[in-house]
Formats: sequence, C-alpha cells, structure tokens
Amino acid sequence: MKVTKKIVDHVLKNFEKNNFEAILVKDGKKAFEKVFERVKQGNDIAVGGSTTLRQLGIHEALTAGKFKFHNPYKKGLSVEQEMQERRAALNADYYLTSVNAITLKGELVLGDAIGNRVGSTIYGPKKVIIVVSKNKIVKGIKEAFERIEKVVIPKNLERLAKLFPGRYTKENLWSNTGIIHKAEFKGRFTIILVDEELGY
Repeated sequence: MKVTKKIVDHVLKNFEKNNFEAILVKDGKKAFEKVFERVKQGNDIAVGGSTTLRQLGIHEALTAGKFKFHNPYKKGLSVEQEMQERRAALNADYYLTSVNAITLKGELVLGDAIGNRVGSTIYGPKKVIIVVSKNKIVKGIKEAFERIEKVVIPKNLERLAKLFPGRYTKENLWSNTGIIHKAEFKGRFTIILVDEELGY
C-alpha cells in the first residue's frame, strides 16, 4: 500500500479518536527532539526493543544523560540482570518503544519474544512514547500480521543471528503479540509518527 499524505492524515485523526496523542514529524532528527522535549533529566526511563530507537541514538542519549535508565541491553549484564531491568520498566515514568504495524483505524500492533515490550506498552509505565515511521502503516489487522510475518521476523532473525547465534528461531522470536485498539485514558500514549522510513 502506498502511504500518501491523505492516508497519514487519516491515521493521525484516528489516533486522536483512540485517545492517543499523535505528532507528525518530518524526520528522525525531529522525532529525537520530540522525545527529549518530554522526558527530562532525573526521570525513570525504560525502553522496549526497537531498531527505530537505535537508529535515532535514543539509547546513547539516555546513557549519557542524567536519567535513571533501565537498560537491558547494557553490555556485561547476566540474563537475570537483563530481566530485572525489563521488570523495572513496569514502574517507569516513561517507556520508549516502537511498534511493528499501524492500521488505518489507528490501532497499534506489536510483538516480542518474552513479552516485556508487549506487557509494558499495554500496562505499567506512567507514560508511553512510541516512535514509529509511516512505512509501518497497513490496511488492517490481517495486513499487520502479514507484515510481521514477511518483513519484521526475517529482518529481526537476520539481525539477532549475529548477536545471539542459535538463540532465536522464527517460532520463539514472536511468542507474544499485542494489539492496542485504543487507550482507556487520554494522556498515557504519545505517538510520534515519522514521515520517513525507519526500522522495520
């Protein structure tokens, strides 16, 4: 599906109907600026797995700043220490992540291997900031799952095979899936929609 300005505007309107704060930015640099207009020094911050956040340099900025950053990707952590950082996310002031697909109705579709990203996005942290690019817009839930199957899983497997040889397979990489149709209350979700291609 070709994502036109009309489609982007339609999705933004539906985000607002679904109780998501929605912001359109032209590129990754602007997305980065919008994130750090919201999170402040001293905040308790956690992140979910996201190539988009890595491309924007979010992890490095959080590490360099005076944040209480729960970073499960820090080098040298044991598996248990990684899990402690992921559990801490549930009580964070801000949870930063992305999603794998957006529907025309303004629904969010995401998944992960162990459930921390799905769980923390849906419930727990006080505020959730989702940075997602327009290339992830699809028609509906069916197309979202097709995108995950054909685009997201293969690219993630390729990336993770270099980092964790033999650890992930197609079956265990996507053990958990979440669909957020709308937010129960306004003010928890901020979606920064980027008008370029980022992540996958």
